[in-house]
Amino acid sequence: MADLICEFHAAVKTGPVFVCTSCDQLMYKHSVQKASIVRSLALSVTQSVLLYTVSSDGVEYVCNTCSKYSRRNQIPPCAIANNLQFSAVPSHLPTLTVAEWRLLSPRLAYTNCGRVAFTFT
Repeated sequence: MADLICEFHAAVKTGPVFVCTSCDQLMYKHSVQKASIVRSLALSVTQSVLLYTVSSDGVEYVCNTCSKYSRRNQIPPCAIANNLQFSAVPSHLPTLTVAEWRLLSPRLAYTNCGRVAFTFT
């Protein structure tokens, strides 16, 4: 059991700081792969799905879910290409990091036809 706990701590040590270039979600290192691997397949969907967003380490990553759909030449369900981007941070809120902003959000807010829809429960 101690070995499993050590493996878990090693896997989450750096935190969710790797940005998926397709869905813009923050992921752990074990949940992403380099986007260059998916780009090398030269599928038609990669042009509209992979948006050249680089993480803090200067590398472009794609999450495993978006990679799975892209390899099938399909647009991933949570891709920004489906207009599912995070809304802009309102100016009246204090300055937060991207991770803090996403952690404090009660729900993901998506832009719909130019309007921002927030859902609070």
